[in-house]
Amino acid sequence: MADKATQRECNILFLGESQSGKSTLIECLKKYADPDYIVNRLNIGDGIFSYTSNVIKTTINTNLPTSHVLGKQEERIDYGTFLEGDQEDYEDELNERRKYRMEREESNSDQVTFNLYDTPGLNEIALFDEKNIAIIFSALEKEKVPSINLVIITIANNPFTEDLQNALKAYINLLPDLNGNIVFVHTKIDYSKLHPQEEQFVLTLKEKKRILHHLMGRDTVPHVLIDNDINSTRVIRNCMTQNKLRELLAIAKLNQPIPLQIMYVNKTEKMRTIEVILKQKCDAKITALEAELLGKNETMETVLARRLQIENVIAMLEQDLQTVSRDLAFYDKETLELLYEERYDQAWSMTKISEPRTAMYYPGRIISASSGFISHTLDLIDIQAHNIEVMRTAGGVGENHWAVQFRRECFQNGVFHVKIYIKKSKMYVREIERLRTQELVIKSTILELQSECQVCGAEGQEIPVEVQVVMEELGKWRHILGRISAQRLHLGVFQAVMDADVYVRDDSVSAANLESHFWEMKTKIEELEESARLFAMSLNQDEETLELVDSDEHVEDPGLFAEVEEKDARREAEEAEALALDESRKEAAPSPFPSPNRSGNVGESQYSILVFGRTQAGKSTFIEFVRNYANPDHAIDKNLIGSSNFSKTETSKEFIVTSDLPSHEVCHEDSHEPIDTEVLCQSCNNMDDYADAINNKKTTCRLAQQNSNHLLERPVTIKFLDTPGINDTNCRDVEHAKRIIDGMLNVKSFNLIVVIVNIKHPIHREQRVAFNYYSRVIHALQGHLSNVVFVYTHVEYKCRHHTNINHHEALDRAHRAFSCLFREGAQPSEDGVSDLAMMTQESDMDLYPRYVIDLKKHRPICKCMMQETIRDILRLAVTTPAASFNMSKENLDRVWAMEHPDKKNYEAREKKAKEEEFRKRQQAEAQAGVEKKATPIPLTDLIQPDDSPNAQSADCQGWDIPDWCKSVLGIVSDRGEDCDDGDDEEERREKEETGPKEE
Repeated sequence: MADKATQRECNILFLGESQSGKSTLIECLKKYADPDYIVNRLNIGDGIFSYTSNVIKTTINTNLPTSHVLGKQEERIDYGTFLEGDQEDYEDELNERRKYRMEREESNSDQVTFNLYDTPGLNEIALFDEKNIAIIFSALEKEKVPSINLVIITIANNPFTEDLQNALKAYINLLPDLNGNIVFVHTKIDYSKLHPQEEQFVLTLKEKKRILHHLMGRDTVPHVLIDNDINSTRVIRNCMTQNKLRELLAIAKLNQPIPLQIMYVNKTEKMRTIEVILKQKCDAKITALEAELLGKNETMETVLARRLQIENVIAMLEQDLQTVSRDLAFYDKETLELLYEERYDQAWSMTKISEPRTAMYYPGRIISASSGFISHTLDLIDIQAHNIEVMRTAGGVGENHWAVQFRRECFQNGVFHVKIYIKKSKMYVREIERLRTQELVIKSTILELQSECQVCGAEGQEIPVEVQVVMEELGKWRHILGRISAQRLHLGVFQAVMDADVYVRDDSVSAANLESHFWEMKTKIEELEESARLFAMSLNQDEETLELVDSDEHVEDPGLFAEVEEKDARREAEEAEALALDESRKEAAPSPFPSPNRSGNVGESQYSILVFGRTQAGKSTFIEFVRNYANPDHAIDKNLIGSSNFSKTETSKEFIVTSDLPSHEVCHEDSHEPIDTEVLCQSCNNMDDYADAINNKKTTCRLAQQNSNHLLERPVTIKFLDTPGINDTNCRDVEHAKRIIDGMLNVKSFNLIVVIVNIKHPIHREQRVAFNYYSRVIHALQGHLSNVVFVYTHVEYKCRHHTNINHHEALDRAHRAFSCLFREGAQPSEDGVSDLAMMTQESDMDLYPRYVIDLKKHRPICKCMMQETIRDILRLAVTTPAASFNMSKENLDRVWAMEHPDKKNYEAREKKAKEEEFRKRQQAEAQAGVEKKATPIPLTDLIQPDDSPNAQSADCQGWDIPDWCKSVLGIVSDRGEDCDDGDDEEERREKEETGPKEE
């Protein structure tokens, strides 16, 4: 096991979407390292507007202490066991402030310095991804950062849009050397969602992880779920956060540092598009110069012409040799590459709460010569174990397998994290062999040509000046062609190219700049690459063997792995049965909405409300709670409610409610005395006391006394139009815009236009542009925007307390910004969006009405507050005159002529998808019936279990424990010793023929 205690300084880079919690997470880490630190609120955003505009360095020192929860008798509380209770009881324990206290247990390890580098949001700066990366690493270079230990990518609990996925993919692909040091931190996570009964949250998190793993190219990436609430006073919640912060720093300490001096950057699609233009020019120049050289050779003596012809071929081969040598220097080095990574922490509670023990093993099946896999041995195994009892291990460094059996000592903080490395020269052995063969052939050919050149006997003859000029020009263009043909750039070369703004201008201009840049910096680029090669050779990788556990001392049950396997199989069968039942219910359930073409009740409604907003803002949830308000017997249909991450509504839908708009009140359960919620708010001294008061279980929500102030004279019928979300996670905004406008034209008039805004979603550029587009569409249809109201969702009612000044100020700024976007005749600025500073500073601007609501399962007081908010919105709709649309042909033509802001992106994505499909079809046709050539295949892609991308663990669905692992651990295979492997071979052959299973 590698000793990481000698690592005294770690560098952590923070990347993520704007307002995803990067700066807040850094403030939490500073508070973790120094409990007396006072959080600087100027360093963090408010969840709506971004504050970080450049790279900021922060340094902390800590020895990674652990936090514990103590009860009234000073006993330690294992808060993980609370998950076994009811969800509501679990939430009550998490919110407890007085029954527990937190204790900080200092570690015996040495102090470690952590340098934290905060960066601007991925999608907030109007620059290319390449330029953003160059800015970040230029700042690191100025700070003289030698290496990176950890890259934290923050993922907020917001819609997981395709634009965000593309940004993450671009950053991950740009920096392949950092792939093994990435951890995803899911921020703004309510710890009560970790309860097993929160099935929707678990499924959503699983889908988000699947997408992130696909972007990473591997399935074993660490994930940490954290609620970085700096205002929390809840003991257990704070203890969980403190220990998760410790886990993050421990991962940084565990990781092998990646030196910036040997880092390479993969070329992006934007860079390749520019290089294609330059390549065409290079090919044309080289062809013309070779023709010119051939013409000059015809005028010279035969011997001299032959010599020049040979030297021209040698120059071409030497350029090819440089390309091969660069690729060899990249692959054939002794630096360590991550082969396998697995981590178990509290998240395994989502698989099996009552199962405290498990196993890991690598690889998933034995490597044999017949299978075609490359034989290799493991070079380094790093392990972090906290509150874990290791029962048994097998294999390790110097062998081609590794296995461990362990169990957690404490549920709440049990962590086992392993990272297995091999040398890069082993991982890419096939590519190295191919390149060495090429190198040998080229060198041999050059030697033969040089010998022939000497034999021809033209050494003493002088080459004409005009011929020398042509040959020098030919060498220049071959050098440029070799550079643009490379798959990657050294980080230093990449930064130099970005500093010259080569790739961020018009394609043709960029191609011209790239041409001069590669030639003028020829010497500097070669020096950078040679320096990186020498530095890689000088790295002294420590190889320490894994410390094996004494099997006689730690083995309790020789059949433990078989028992775990049996339990996993049983659990998988139960999950499959439950999933099949759920799908059958969905298919059988009738549609809750009437058809848009249905006659009758739809045409008799007196009032109409348009509901629209960003995806996952809570539109469908709002409508479901309106239906429940109008009909208390209506059960909230969870199938219609999104997961907070992925879009669900795809078409505009109409539905109708009928109600006399009753009022509600809350009263004490025992005395039945009404509770004035406004007085209750003013009577509490702080937000935490107010939160405890409104979560009081001993209250009841009921209909208010029936009088003229509470009821209408007669029930009213209101038609609602639900619409697809703006900024759709699947990039269908252009398609949805047509559906939204069609739905609006079908209704023809609205009393109220309700804009739903999730207050926890930052106001990104794409959202501002989209909202401005719809404001112009609505203004064109009805001639004004006076019937617009904003409903801000996901606002916890405890936040409305008068002491929470930050929340009220942030809400005011957000509402001012959206009101500016929806002003009559509002037009975007030059960059397509109105300036946020202008939005939030105009004091004389008319603001639209606004409401705040928290659409989730509530205790009685909060439920009453939500019902009253819905009633106020419906009463406003009833008292607001309907605004009819101008349905003239000229006006409709003008509306449809408005170009959607995402149209160009949509067309570009469509074009890219068609090109990708065409490219794959060409590759398939080219490879049909042809034996595959040797390619650089990492062992992580070669050594796989039958149905998984990397290794496997006993808690992973669909994975079986391999026989080699059972044998080295002394476990008898349940197939028997004499069982033939023919069935397995048939299964393997069948999978190879049918291909991998579709996800």
